[in-house]
Amino acid sequence: MTRFTGAPWMVCVLLSLTVYAEIPKNELTDRQTQAVNIVMEHFHKREHIQNAFNVFSITEATETEFSAGAFVHLQFTLKPTTCRKHQWKQPDCKITKDPRSFHCLACFKFQYGSHQVMSEVKDCVLQRHLSAERKQKWTESCSEVKHKDERPGLLLPGVYSFLKSGNQ
Repeated sequence: MTRFTGAPWMVCVLLSLTVYAEIPKNELTDRQTQAVNIVMEHFHKREHIQNAFNVFSITEATETEFSAGAFVHLQFTLKPTTCRKHQWKQPDCKITKDPRSFHCLACFKFQYGSHQVMSEVKDCVLQRHLSAERKQKWTESCSEVKHKDERPGLLLPGVYSFLKSGNQ
């Protein structure tokens, strides 16, 4: 019989690497909530979807402000409910025990000072079909959205800050 003789802190580090925090829906910003709603509306327009799906967990939610706007990046899981797909906005839809779940990605760039979408990418895939290649494609697509419409000639106030040198 072998015995683990490593330091106890190593076990804690390994365990903490496998656990990720879920983000409560009520902690999303207005833009993040808008992005989730856009993805949900798009998702429920699919012909092969029969039941309504609800957001089960949000695993990633970031919002970055730029001089030309804001970039929102979200990843979340959808689970089927007892409601029909046209009822997806109803709060009383209960999540079923159906093992099908979708993993969704949403990357949106919003216009500065508004909720108008300048660029977006949204995709939901069955959890079991989520591959490393798909994740890599998502990363590339989000990067394109994030840098869309960045023009070096068009600069808004606050893009650059100037430092005064003390050697004058």
